[in-house]
Amino acid sequence: MQHQRRTPAAIIFFLLATVASHAAAQRVVEAAAPSQALGSDPSPPVARIALSADPLAIYLGSYGFSMEYAPSRSQSLWLSPAWAKSGAREGLSLELAWHVWILGRGLDGPFLGPVAGIGTARGAGHPLQVRAGAEVGYQAVWGGLALGLGLGVDYDWRRRGDEVDRGPSLRVRLAFGWAYL
Repeated sequence: MQHQRRTPAAIIFFLLATVASHAAAQRVVEAAAPSQALGSDPSPPVARIALSADPLAIYLGSYGFSMEYAPSRSQSLWLSPAWAKSGAREGLSLELAWHVWILGRGLDGPFLGPVAGIGTARGAGHPLQVRAGAEVGYQAVWGGLALGLGLGVDYDWRRRGDEVDRGPSLRVRLAFGWAYL
């Protein structure tokens, strides 16, 4: 029986097979472990209170701030008192809104809801303004920082003496402030 010298080829084949199987094992992605969360576990905390200012309104002469309180993860009450100055007129305004947070993450994410407001001014004719409308928007909360944008339509009623002006107007609101638990 004659023995052939194939030992170096067998060793090379063995080394290549070992390297190839090791590389294949590295490419295998392990399945993620199943979630250990239970239905009875408490949900993560969400922002429930936000205090913010509107830089666009400040630029246009309305100095105020906004307060928002979310009693639940999907609803909030928004209140914004302001002192507005336009030309020779200046006065107080107050807006109130109810926001529905679509994703249920507290004050973080997209929202929509009705809004109403009233404003008075000092000066000739003591004008009174009442408005009602709706807005949609998005607010992002990163840590304690809250940034938001709201767009909508208002229908305004303005009384100046015996005259009443009414009509629709565009609503744009920016929010820059802080959110708390």
